[in-house]
Amino acid sequence: MALIRSAGARTRDGPTVPPFGSPKRHVRAVGYDLAILAARVYDGSGGPARRVDLGIRRDTIAKVGRVSKREASTVLDAEGLCVAPGFIDIHTHSDLPLFACPTADNAVGQGVTTEVIGNCGQSAAPFRPNSGSDLAERARRLGVDLRWRSFAGYLRALRRLRPAINVVPLVGHGELRAAAMGFEARRPEPAELEAMEALLEDAMDAGAFGLSSGLIYPPGCYASADELVRLAGTAAKAGGLYASHIRGEGATLVVAVREALETARRARAPLEISHHKATGPRHWGATRTTLAMIDAALAEGQSVAMDVYPYTASSAELYALLPPGALEGGTKALVERLKDRDHRRAYVRRIREDLDSWENTAGEAGWGAIVFSASPTGRNRRLQGQTLQQIARRRGTDPAEALFDLLIEEEGDGEIIVHDVSEDDVMRVYRHPRTVVGSDGWTSSRRGALAPLGIHPRAWGTFPRFLSRYGRGRLMSTARAIHRATGLPAARLGLADRGLVREGYKADLVVFDLRALRDIATFERPKRPARGILWVLVNGEVVARRGTPTGRRPGTVLRRTRVKGRRP
Repeated sequence: MALIRSAGARTRDGPTVPPFGSPKRHVRAVGYDLAILAARVYDGSGGPARRVDLGIRRDTIAKVGRVSKREASTVLDAEGLCVAPGFIDIHTHSDLPLFACPTADNAVGQGVTTEVIGNCGQSAAPFRPNSGSDLAERARRLGVDLRWRSFAGYLRALRRLRPAINVVPLVGHGELRAAAMGFEARRPEPAELEAMEALLEDAMDAGAFGLSSGLIYPPGCYASADELVRLAGTAAKAGGLYASHIRGEGATLVVAVREALETARRARAPLEISHHKATGPRHWGATRTTLAMIDAALAEGQSVAMDVYPYTASSAELYALLPPGALEGGTKALVERLKDRDHRRAYVRRIREDLDSWENTAGEAGWGAIVFSASPTGRNRRLQGQTLQQIARRRGTDPAEALFDLLIEEEGDGEIIVHDVSEDDVMRVYRHPRTVVGSDGWTSSRRGALAPLGIHPRAWGTFPRFLSRYGRGRLMSTARAIHRATGLPAARLGLADRGLVREGYKADLVVFDLRALRDIATFERPKRPARGILWVLVNGEVVARRGTPTGRRPGTVLRRTRVKGRRP
């Protein structure tokens, strides 16, 4: 028998705990593959921790109670440590990055065992060549072979990949629209809307958990409320939810929240408002109004929820700094427009003068708050980490002109980080009982994998940061904070056997030292694993040890089940 004990010595990361030993055959019959003994177990329900033992058989929690070390082939002595369900990241963009980094280093390193992908209207399927979508180009830069066309084909490829974590897929409205009608800024013809609906039905049949929209990004920004109601209703009839990056989080925040609530109400769909926040100093505090609107909808019986990441900086594509019409026809058309002096002048005028009708990040936050974080082509890698104001000075030009030139050089691509959120708003949203945690990140590796993509520290530190910064009685109890990262998102997604430490539930677990738990990823050094995460199990297998991936890949694509009654 391999007996793993806390040695009692302290380090910066907590107690010295040797790595898992190899299982050894015991002369007596054993009932469990692994026993976790004497742990303080937060079961994910929001209730206080209990000191209990866990017995794990294959991929399932078989016993919660008293377990003898003689009953298991491998034993973890968790004296002084905490155990919780694996964290569920309800908002990520790992659809393609998982193929480049299937060990999901950053996710398992912070205790995440399940990710929801396909958010903000951007999924990896359906895909139609020459539709204006940049999926093929993004796949090429990641070294991913994009062979699929349908959503079912994508999920088959994901199942064959067998990533380290479990995956909950959403289908993106932007990909539906691009496949049916390209990037045209107009209402769909009846046949085009029917084509979108048919693609959505196919995706739901294949296993999608719902529909997502990204209403500040093309082509989603060109959709009317009626189009969104029709499609969200189709998803809801199949048991799915509607998750929306709403039509603006600054000047248009209140109107955008109202639209999302009305869309979901008319569609009779459960609503998830993605990364809810108020951007730009002029709008800080507007979450008081939006949360009151959400409370009113809840009081009327509507199913509404939201997620947020624990940072005051957002992240987006470089082209999101331009007015919505700039991307009509896709990124290639954008690049051609930016070579035209008249188009440039028109865009500069809107950025400087129009602060109310669109998500004008540069006009609201200022060029000094916008950091160029990634050069996908590699041509401007030396500029990564500099603000657009600094880049403009370096080039001897205006920041808007520097933006246009960067977009041409990056072939319409590029990533930015924007420091434009108030900590008070973040805390206010987290106080709301319908709020869960979402990183808005994607899988990456410390060893340079996914180097072309801009990395925000939230990709490596979201959950430890949330638990240490807002849990521990600071904003809520540790038990309540863990519930927001486990049981509550599981219930919202309809995951019948995940999110709680219960007998019969899957053994997705994180073992951590609460005293040492904290994030250390920064904007300057974003790929630094959190401290205090000791072991992470997915479906009963150890996928991370002290924040380091083991290379095991026991994850699966989860299947949607219908949720009876009202979702939490």
